[in-house]
Amino acid sequence: REASNLRVLTVKRLEKHPKFKDKWAPDENEQANEQIGLKGPVESFQDYFTWVANKGYYIDGLQLKAIAEKLQQNIIVFKFRRQENIWHSRKLVHEY
Repeated sequence: REASNLRVLTVKRLEKHPKFKDKWAPDENEQANEQIGLKGPVESFQDYFTWVANKGYYIDGLQLKAIAEKLQQNIIVFKFRRQENIWHSRKLVHEY
């Protein structure tokens, strides 16, 4: 339930703040996802916005930035770099 609430907050933030439209870019690695009905890569912000609301669609950096701003919380994302055998962190800072 909490994941759904966070997704709704994220979608509303993306919708209300046009700055996110200017920061969006197509994901060149995105593949079709038949489980959620995505027949190909998302090619426009409007399509992206529609798919972001779908619970099967992954979360990306733009969505993380939107929810960080909405909640006024910093978010730290960790990624394991297998070749270097280390964890790398990236801090997404919310703006007021």
